[in-house]
Formats: sequence, structure tokens, C-alpha cells
Amino acid sequence: MHLHQDNPLAMWVPYIDVYVDKLLRLEGRGDLISQSQCAGLGCEAVVEPPSFQGFRCPDCQDFHLFCERCIIVNHSALPFYRVQVMPSSFVNTTLKALGLCIQLGHPDTNICPLPQTAFHDEFIVINSDGIHEVSVKYCGCQQSLPKYTQLLRAHIRKNTFAPGHPRKN
Repeated sequence: MHLHQDNPLAMWVPYIDVYVDKLLRLEGRGDLISQSQCAGLGCEAVVEPPSFQGFRCPDCQDFHLFCERCIIVNHSALPFYRVQVMPSSFVNTTLKALGLCIQLGHPDTNICPLPQTAFHDEFIVINSDGIHEVSVKYCGCQQSLPKYTQLLRAHIRKNTFAPGHPRKN
């Protein structure tokens, strides 16, 4: 006698169409097909194509659409999340491409008056969920800490050093 627990795939086969339907819904706007305004608190930007591009973040598991400004504000403390933009269908983009920058050396929302862009604005972070290209600015104030200390305080470990650059920066 052949039991279903001996063949888990046999238990799943009758649900293939349901799974495909649900996965395809996630690729589009799903239940949010009628959303025409940014889901950001108090924001009234239009996010309905073709007049405007909407952004969403699958990492947040929130499939509401946001305008560019709100998606950046919502992710200022989550720079390694992956976002998607919808010109006509959803495509992956980076928060760096949208203008998000990790400002080091200053608490939360304080802007450094003398920011120093990381080496040619090419900064790659490898973490548990992938490889992320981010924009990083070090604090360049007179009393600023060494760059490696600024990174460590932001929980970013510098594992490589650019040729020609001293190890202490």
C-alpha cells in the first residue's frame, strides 16, 4: 500500500494550479490592483501606471505601492532590503539607484556637513541574504572617527581594502 506521506509530491500535485495562480498574483499587483495613491502615511502621490511608477518591497512583505520618496524614507534604516519598481511590470532595483545613502558617523537622521563618499561610490555589502550595492558616506567632520570605526559602529565590517589605500581608513 502506497501512503501519501511516502510521496509528498503526490499530495501537492492536486494544488499545482492554485499555487501557480497565487504566485502569479504576487508577480503583479494582486489584491491591490485598484490602489492609485501612495501607501505612505499622509502622502497623496499617484502610483497608478502609466502616469507614475510605484515601488514595493517584497522583503517587508508589504505589497502596497509607494512613491519613490516614501520607499526611501521607509527604508532609511533598512538599506539592504530589495525593492521593486513597476513601470509596466515589477522589476528589481536598488535603494542606492533611488538615492538612498548610508550616512555614517552621525546619529540617525542627522546629516553630516562634510560627508565623504566611499571609494568612487562603489561599496558592496555581503550579508546573509545576498550581495548589495549601497551608497555610503563617511563623516568628514574634524572630530570624526576613523572610517573603519564608523563602519563597525554601523555593524558593517570592512573585509577588503582598496589597493593604494592605507588599512586604517
